[in-house]
Amino acid sequence: FKYIVTYGTSMGGFGSIKYGKLFKATHCISFAPQYSISPEEVKSWDRRFLSHYNPSLNNNMEIIEADLAGTSYILYDPMYKEDAVHANYLNKIICICTCFSDFTYSYYSRK
Repeated sequence: FKYIVTYGTSMGGFGSIKYGKLFKATHCISFAPQYSISPEEVKSWDRRFLSHYNPSLNNNMEIIEADLAGTSYILYDPMYKEDAVHANYLNKIICICTCFSDFTYSYYSRK
């Protein structure tokens, strides 16, 4: 295929970025992705997914530059604090095109 696109929202958005290289993606489109759900990384500002964290499965799972394949786009609502902080962390680590999109935080994007 000329183009391979991964897509997801919330933790699916995380997966679209985290495993984009594994799937040889040319583009990743992610709505309101998490940078990490590790309590060590996010517990002071995002407690939404801490109950889903299992150290034996999720340890060292934050997105790093080596995960990125092709061009990645993040769409998130800058007014939703937790999603904005995740996007900010991702932008510090890897070169990502961000788009502001009202009402795209995890709850609305799954409706």
